Amino acid sequence: MHALPKFRENAHVSAAPGSDFGENSKGCIRFSYANSMENIKEGLQRIEACLAAR
Repeated sequence: MHALPKFRENAHVSAAPGSDFGENSKGCIRFSYANSMENIKEGLQRIEACLAAR
């Protein structure tokens, strides 16, 4: 997935391709939410800004 390096480099958010989790997850992106709500919200805002800049 070409968006994943952009998320890591521009938004400083790491994600995994869904295909790493099986055939049924192809085309999906996986994020870990094992963090505080504050950090999750910040990460989502960074992803939103990264996508808006496309």
